[in-house]
Amino acid sequence: MVFHLFGALAQFEREIIRDRTVAGLSAARARGRNGGRPAKLSPDQVRAARPLYDEREHTVEQIGGMFGVSRTSIYRALSDKPSQANPAAAGITRGAGRRRSMSTAGQQGPS
Repeated sequence: MVFHLFGALAQFEREIIRDRTVAGLSAARARGRNGGRPAKLSPDQVRAARPLYDEREHTVEQIGGMFGVSRTSIYRALSDKPSQANPAAAGITRGAGRRRSMSTAGQQGPS
């Protein structure tokens, strides 16, 4: 019984900490602060790399060499999917769903 009470209190405290963290991240984004690693290529560099890639006169490795980045960075910058570096601009929100704790993930309610 006592362990159940401690478990419930710990879970409640964890939810409070999570809510405060999400609120802090949202407030920082509202102030224009985005977390994460900065993009290697600027938007101007991506616009310059696009015609080089489309002309097929240079390999992706050569294009990367021109900008001082790897092939992977070129492919990532030129992909059609939205940039993960700025989720707010892409319409992606984090933390929309609630995760269930490991202890309750597999339990079913009474049938």
